[in-house]
Amino acid sequence: MLRTIAAAVAVLIGLASANGAQAAAAIYEGTWENLTFGSSDAVTITIDLDPASPSLVIDFDGPVFGQGNPDPLNLTGTSDGTNANFGATGDSFFGDVALTITGSVVNATVSNVPNPGIDQATVDSIAMAGLTDAVIQLNYTVFFSGGGGQAGGVIDAARVNPVPLPGAVWLFASALLGLGAFRKLRNAGSR
Repeated sequence: MLRTIAAAVAVLIGLASANGAQAAAAIYEGTWENLTFGSSDAVTITIDLDPASPSLVIDFDGPVFGQGNPDPLNLTGTSDGTNANFGATGDSFFGDVALTITGSVVNATVSNVPNPGIDQATVDSIAMAGLTDAVIQLNYTVFFSGGGGQAGGVIDAARVNPVPLPGAVWLFASALLGLGAFRKLRNAGSR
C-alpha cells in the first residue's frame, strides 16, 4: 500500500511539474549586444504564461537605440502554453511591438518607433527549445530611417528561476505519505 501511495505522489508531482512549467513565470537574465556599434548592457526577460493574463516584460539596461535606458517594455497577449502572441501599441520608447512565439521560433517586429532615426526593428530566434527553455538567444536588426542602413545584434539570456511546484501538491503529497505510514503502523500493530 505504501508503495502505491508513493507512486501516486510521484505521478502527482510529475504532473504538477509539467503543468507548472507552462503556467509559471520564467525569469531570464543576460545581455544585449549591438554588434555594429559595440554597445552592450544587461537585459531581463520575464515570461508569465498564466492562461488568464499571459505577459512578457523586457527590461533593457543601457543606451537602447542610441538613447537612454528605457522603461521596461510590457507586452500582453495570449498563450496556449506552447505558442504565444504578445504585443504593445504606442509604447513611448519602442512604439508598436508584435512578438510571436511558435514552438521554438520567436519573431518580433517593432514599428512606429518614436525615435525619428529608427524606422523599425526585427527579432528572430537563434536557439530556443520552447517557452520554458533554460536559454534564450535572439538576433535583432535595427533599420534606420531614410535608407540609412541597419545595425545588428544579439540577446543572450539564461533562466534564473526554477519552476516551483504549487504548495498544494507538496501538502497533498505529505498528507498521502502520512496516511500511508499511519496505515502501515496500524496494520503492523494489529498483528
